[in-house]
Amino acid sequence: MCVLAAENPARCVRSERNGTIGVQSGWKVGGRGMPIRYLLEQSSFGPDEVKTIISGFDRLCARMQLVDRTDPLMEIVAKAVLTVARDGVRDPATIERRAMALLIGSWQEQARTGSERPLAKK
Repeated sequence: MCVLAAENPARCVRSERNGTIGVQSGWKVGGRGMPIRYLLEQSSFGPDEVKTIISGFDRLCARMQLVDRTDPLMEIVAKAVLTVARDGVRDPATIERRAMALLIGSWQEQARTGSERPLAKK
């Protein structure tokens, strides 16, 4: 069952990958919730910064058509967003663009070298 379905049924979506039902735009779907929140709990960002970072994360997930919050790719996307946010970026659109560029660059590097190097930690 989709959490908050009664309040806003449009936010409920079915994952094409595995058929699970989830909620768009960062709402928790039981369990641990979205990876960005888990990672933000371990950071020192303020409440306004957290809202901006989550907005950038949501924008990037929508752009990449990621719906299933339990997909391991979500954590990779969350780490890319946090890498950009740690550089001081506070605009959701800029966070989205730079995190996407970071992911593309990382994947291109992996394809070129054949390695599976995770995103660099800062």
